[in-house]
Amino acid sequence: MTTRPVPLSVVVVSFNSAEYLPACLGSLQQSPRWEETLELFVVDNASTDGSADLVARDFPRACLLRNTENVGYARAVNQAWRQATGDALLVLNPDIVVRGDALAVLRGHLASHPDVGLVAPRLLNPDGTLQYSCRRHYTLATYLLRRTPLSRLFPDHPIVRRHLMADWDHAELREVDWALGAALMMPRTALGATVMDERYFIYFEDVDLCVRLRRQGWRIVYHPAAVMVHHHRRASADGGWNRRKYEHLKSWIKFNLKHAGRPLTPVSR
Repeated sequence: MTTRPVPLSVVVVSFNSAEYLPACLGSLQQSPRWEETLELFVVDNASTDGSADLVARDFPRACLLRNTENVGYARAVNQAWRQATGDALLVLNPDIVVRGDALAVLRGHLASHPDVGLVAPRLLNPDGTLQYSCRRHYTLATYLLRRTPLSRLFPDHPIVRRHLMADWDHAELREVDWALGAALMMPRTALGATVMDERYFIYFEDVDLCVRLRRQGWRIVYHPAAVMVHHHRRASADGGWNRRKYEHLKSWIKFNLKHAGRPLTPVSR
């Protein structure tokens, strides 16, 4: 791993992600001049499916950080960021596949817009359809309609559609309230020693990050010309109670307690 500054540090947090890592890391290696312009960190959160060994064997240039326990998403990102030297950070889920010049598009936007603190790509489902990856802020009604049995009764409720920005074609560059944490790029100037609040084990660390950046005066931008594929499965919305639903509820409560008394100002359109 080189110690000289590079334009972009990429952090991929893995937990039992062996199925997806080859495509994700392989797509990064397809970026032009990737060895000169990227440094890659993979943080493995004590996987039991051989994920860490796969990275060590097939992607030796990656800096592999092996945790002996699952420390959560936010803490793993911060762990890599403390070692990163790039002037920008890209946080990627392991089930992302980068297409074409997406990295250059995002990096170029940050370079030409110094008031942007976070830029997110257009995400597609594996079948090529649009994935609603930028959102308006949660409300209590949104949470109930998205994360309880009500979701099966009112899957296309206007409140849900507004939250998902489903009535917008996602074809234009646009400032948004927050973007899904599966793929986020930020300039070093917008970040401190930590990127995400480690009080969140998983879920809402992306919402919280966007709220913090906006309160500091940074803009959050969605860029449709940067395209990535996300093999997204919203397990926290599956039928029945499960660990992911519990973690999502716990993080939602933490988020609301943290921001109680401080209104979440939406983007004005």
